[in-house]
Amino acid sequence: MSKEELDAFATAFVSGTLFGGRSFEPPEPDPIVLPVPPAGVSTYRLRLDLDDARPPVWRRLEVRGDLTLDRVHDVIQVAMGWMDSHLHSFRPGPEKLGWPGPRFLNDFDVSEGEEGIHEATVRLDQVLQGKGDRLFYVYDFGDDWAHTLKVEALRPADEDEPSATCLTGRRACPLEDVGGVWSHNELVEALGGGPGLRRCGRTTRAGCRPTTTRPSSRWARRT
Repeated sequence: MSKEELDAFATAFVSGTLFGGRSFEPPEPDPIVLPVPPAGVSTYRLRLDLDDARPPVWRRLEVRGDLTLDRVHDVIQVAMGWMDSHLHSFRPGPEKLGWPGPRFLNDFDVSEGEEGIHEATVRLDQVLQGKGDRLFYVYDFGDDWAHTLKVEALRPADEDEPSATCLTGRRACPLEDVGGVWSHNELVEALGGGPGLRRCGRTTRAGCRPTTTRPSSRWARRT
């Protein structure tokens, strides 16, 4: 195909004439319908996985159900060891739809004029109700670090317990701006999966909080 033909194809694609004069519009996601928060507060034991990481990178958390999603974002950042230097979004389950599925808005989305449900108005126990329920979280829309939060168990919350606790985990957080999970996997393979990549601990990589043997990260409950 010549340059002129490529240019013509690109123009037709962008203008929509490639589709018989109809411009392409992504489908509108279904609206998010949230239940009323429960009367009692539960503590959720959650498994947090970095999707597609090989070997697996994960954390086990205990999180109060009355935390709003903007605070759950803070918990994920600290537990994983991310630097919170990129955008993020939460997407409800049960299925992982991705773009252009429904999502909760953050401050940046609102500043851009988007309409929807702000994450700061949504409690964790409104999107996760029972064992096996899932919530999806993406950090850094360039590297596209996709995470899955899955409920392992629930129990009544104690009034004096922390809002969130990191119980355990495996492997250090990937490097920021490394190119995404596939680049991370290639880097781990190239390095031979040495001890610093196999186990998550304070001595293996700055910013990595949980260990494989004992709780090491706690967040005091905030009012």
